Amino acid sequence: KMGDLYVQADFLIMSGGITKFEAALFGLPSLMIAQNAQEEVLGQRFEQFGTSRFLGLVTLLKPEVMQQTFKQLTSDKNALLLMSKNGRDVIDTQGSRRVYEYIQSKRSR
Repeated sequence: KMGDLYVQADFLIMSGGITKFEAALFGLPSLMIAQNAQEEVLGQRFEQFGTSRFLGLVTLLKPEVMQQTFKQLTSDKNALLLMSKNGRDVIDTQGSRRVYEYIQSKRSR
């Protein structure tokens, strides 16, 4: 059912779990907030990909920074369209196939 919500949404504010991959797949522009160091690393990476804007660790985030970034980003239609395109370009949906092929190649040795 989350896919139905993503299709209906224009924008997403999220933490850095699995949702970042789903948002990118659906081309859903987003603000990402990390809850821990691992999410921080991946949040930075997804910002480099251009799929979301990363705001850092939740414990260090100031509400006014989040509000300002949200207003700036949601008022820039071109930036949102680019984030949407970048998300769909980054996630190719072929990961399961690659894992299967890798496992099969190791089994046949």
